[in-house]
Amino acid sequence: MKAVKLPCLIVVASSFLALSITSANAEELLTIGSKAPELAIEHWIQDGAGKFKPVTTFEKGKVYVVEFWATWCGPCVASMPHLVSIQEEFASQQVQIISVSDEDLETVNNFLDRPVRASPDGSKPKAANYRELTSAYSLTTDPDQSTYEAYMSAAVQQGIPTAFIVGKEGLIEWIGYPLDLEEPLKLILADKWNRQEFAAEFKPSQLGTLVERDIPVYLEKNDIRGALAFLEKTFEGNRGIQYYIIELNVLLVANQQELAEKKIAAAFASSQDQPEEAGLLAWNIFRLAAQGAPGMDKIIAVATKAMKEVAPKAKPEKQADLLDTLAHLQFLAGDLEAALETETRASKLAKKEETYVFEFLDELTRAKQRQEQALDGKSPNAGQ
Repeated sequence: MKAVKLPCLIVVASSFLALSITSANAEELLTIGSKAPELAIEHWIQDGAGKFKPVTTFEKGKVYVVEFWATWCGPCVASMPHLVSIQEEFASQQVQIISVSDEDLETVNNFLDRPVRASPDGSKPKAANYRELTSAYSLTTDPDQSTYEAYMSAAVQQGIPTAFIVGKEGLIEWIGYPLDLEEPLKLILADKWNRQEFAAEFKPSQLGTLVERDIPVYLEKNDIRGALAFLEKTFEGNRGIQYYIIELNVLLVANQQELAEKKIAAAFASSQDQPEEAGLLAWNIFRLAAQGAPGMDKIIAVATKAMKEVAPKAKPEKQADLLDTLAHLQFLAGDLEAALETETRASKLAKKEETYVFEFLDELTRAKQRQEQALDGKSPNAGQ
């Protein structure tokens, strides 16, 4: 099965969660292109064996990676060798990695003296303990959480490890998982990074998190008009798939299925020349319906019709994924024959790594076999 494609997916009214992560609003959001906040870190524990000094303001022309971690966070600890590798590879290009915990100094120091865990492949660790391992970069802790608030909370980031790349102009260029930072870092260093393009991709997910946090206030009062106005204001200038999915949720909560159907039809109409965007919307509609959202039959029909129209327009390497989405919609609507036919087409176009296509094809094939066996059992000649 393919992964969830949108970070913000709200299913029914009871699953609107008020996330007490920050007081930031859309106007105050720390996002791609924002000026990076100054650092006020209390404890600088590692300094790259004397290569790096504590940083408060970012020096023009240099590039910084500000990464948030904790001693109790397994993925954070697992990312450390990668951060070491990045620091060693790019130090000569004026890159400094600053890793920030919010734990007390004693907790961090105790952790650093622990032996390094064995690698998943069984290879011998490159350092005896974490203090030796992390000596390549700037490892810090800031117990008053001021740095965490200035970055993580202001950017509505909810999990660690998370890394921020601060570019040569002191602006936030990229936010994401540390293991994914190498490619954008190289482009930033080569002055080939498209900040605007990444911002257009990343910011809607942040806005979605803000909406998830604040929209329950309107729904608890049954103020659907207020909820929709808040949604529209928050996403002003940034409408996309995320906006339409949240709008659909609000309308379903309000039992306005007819309006929801019209809105989704309009959303698909606006993405006719963007097959991948239409596919994202259709996949999340499928997930919404599969998880029990009410009144989805006509919306599923709209999504199915749209996918039939846009899938052939997609790039060849994307068509298997879009056909897989169409097959899921058809199966959910009870049309097993059409779903099986569509997924068979998808399997002929799918790359080897698109395993979810072949897995769903197997599932549909088994469903077809069960259907035929059931029909045989009801045959007048059954058992003769």
